[in-house]
Amino acid sequence: AAANGVAVTVVGEDITAGPPLPVDVVVAGDLFYRQDLADRVIHFLDRCLAADINVLIGDPGRAYLPRSRLRLLAEYQVPDVGEAKDAATKLSGVFSFEPEQP
Repeated sequence: AAANGVAVTVVGEDITAGPPLPVDVVVAGDLFYRQDLADRVIHFLDRCLAADINVLIGDPGRAYLPRSRLRLLAEYQVPDVGEAKDAATKLSGVFSFEPEQP
């Protein structure tokens, strides 16, 4: 971050219940593996979009990923969380989270 002149703020608490912080970008990674968590995160990310905050999602294609709301930006081969050190990699995407279409 410093090499690019970017300030990164890490928040160590659940921020999904309140209003978004005053930031330019929110990055959500691998949060769509349970329906209840996915629902909570999507509602928060919608509030971010309403506040004109760019939202990026990194995900390996979990079950509750809101695919209809995503625009693929890049794909990478990455090890799956919890897999053995030498396990095969999994194709994962970086997406832009888009507003819900009427």
